[in-house]
Amino acid sequence: MENSETGREIKREIGIKEFTEPGHPEIVYDRMVQKLQQLKKQRDAYEQDSNAEGFVETDDKVKALEEEMGVLLKSFKT
Repeated sequence: MENSETGREIKREIGIKEFTEPGHPEIVYDRMVQKLQQLKKQRDAYEQDSNAEGFVETDDKVKALEEEMGVLLKSFKT
């Protein structure tokens, strides 16, 4: 979470160097969900436009973000 792209963006936005508050993981997860939705819309648009390169690049980002989200969710349960 600390070193993920989304985590780094959020830390910059709220002006902190590390996540210390109990609610910070939820903020990061919510932002990841928003970003995932945007990427999926973009991927769908590339697919509709038959833009294979854009589709593949965006699909890779979707998969990486879903993996990060899975790791973060596991930390909530432990």
